[in-house]
Amino acid sequence: GGLPDAAVRAEIRRLGDRIDDPAWKKRVGETRVGEMIAGWWEDYARELAEREAPPARREALRQFVTLCQGAAFVARGRDR
Repeated sequence: GGLPDAAVRAEIRRLGDRIDDPAWKKRVGETRVGEMIAGWWEDYARELAEREAPPARREALRQFVTLCQGAAFVARGRDR
């Protein structure tokens, strides 16, 4: 079950492109933030798939979201 890979990637791109943080945009330049984050998801999922006992796709996506939330929390604290 769950969403097809293309739908997951599209949603990641959509949410990433909604980031409205001038400091973040300055760091990434003209790169679409959503496309960059979707690429991170693909890299992460590929790395997990190569493990001997990879987590289910739903669990992998949950872990990725948790990592993104943690990174956002650290970044917000650092920028202040």
